[in-house]
Amino acid sequence: MRNPAWTKLRTVPGTVWLLVATIVLTVAVSTAATAATRCPVGTRCPVDTTKLSLTGVQFGLGVLAAWAVAALLAGGLLIRLRDA
Repeated sequence: MRNPAWTKLRTVPGTVWLLVATIVLTVAVSTAATAATRCPVGTRCPVDTTKLSLTGVQFGLGVLAAWAVAALLAGGLLIRLRDA
């Protein structure tokens, strides 16, 4: 049995271009955040570069979550709290 939420997300217009745009923005934000950091030569870098490079992933997940909830609300698969 298929989950109606996944079926709805797959059939919403614009899914492919939004996914591609989110991936591009995720990489761009991660690259920009990492490029903006300067580490001194010969000493240990005071910034956690791994955590910094994952900034774009956090951004991308937030965008996808907001889009998914908006698509489900628009399709009537989620009820609004005021309507409950």
